[in-house]
Amino acid sequence: MTDVMMDLETLSTRPHGVVLIIGAIRFNRGERWDKNIDEKELKKLDVFYRRIKINSCVHSGLHIDETTEKWWREQEPSVQYEALHHPDRVTLKTALREFKEWFGSDSRTKIWGNGSGFDCSILGEAYARCGIEKPWKFWMERDLRTVMDLAGLYSSDLPQYKKHHALWDCYRQIIGFQMCERTLARI
Repeated sequence: MTDVMMDLETLSTRPHGVVLIIGAIRFNRGERWDKNIDEKELKKLDVFYRRIKINSCVHSGLHIDETTEKWWREQEPSVQYEALHHPDRVTLKTALREFKEWFGSDSRTKIWGNGSGFDCSILGEAYARCGIEKPWKFWMERDLRTVMDLAGLYSSDLPQYKKHHALWDCYRQIIGFQMCERTLARI
């Protein structure tokens, strides 16, 4: 597989925002995935998912934004719990090292985020602030929003299950990518 869809949950939209969760799924271009899967099927995929200790991010100089904190408080309790309160967490450095190991060193692997200035930028900055080399080069970054714009698709066209859960967001974004592939192939 040569593509990784990555999604972050954060406490800021700034490039040096606190990272609450890193979620990622490997996929191949040209695949067709079922839009309706359950949690068991999701976990059978090649996935990465780590919740991160907020204090470890703050100690690394990452930013918390009051507006983003307020936004999280307005989410459903189960969403808040997963992102903010679930006790199963690792330090930022541990999560970054584990993600780097999971990502691997294949120079053909592309990393996708949902926006050119969000997921890859924030995670890249976290790597820099922790003094760990990120596992991808800048030219390997890809942006789903641009592909969706070219295909004339909107986020509302994607399945709407379990929003703001990094792993499910990755899955939804892969479905979006696959929809874009089919749409653009017909043009």
